[in-house]
Amino acid sequence: MTEKKRTTIVLFSGDYDKAMAAYIIANGAAAYDHEVTIFHTFWGLNALRKEENIQVKKGFMEKMFGKMMPRGANKMAYRK
Repeated sequence: MTEKKRTTIVLFSGDYDKAMAAYIIANGAAAYDHEVTIFHTFWGLNALRKEENIQVKKGFMEKMFGKMMPRGANKMAYRK
């Protein structure tokens, strides 16, 4: 019995085109029956953020980081 192949992608960019490329590669690997893992880190986490505001108690630094980071895929930077 053969072991299922695995593909792991680390998405650390908040740019739309780089995130889309990672998702396309993941979709292609899944089509070849690979088990795919996408690890979102740093600015790549912005692709997973909900667009609506959620009330959470935050300190000053957390609030400032929250304001710097875009919410959701529709607000990710697009570089030409």
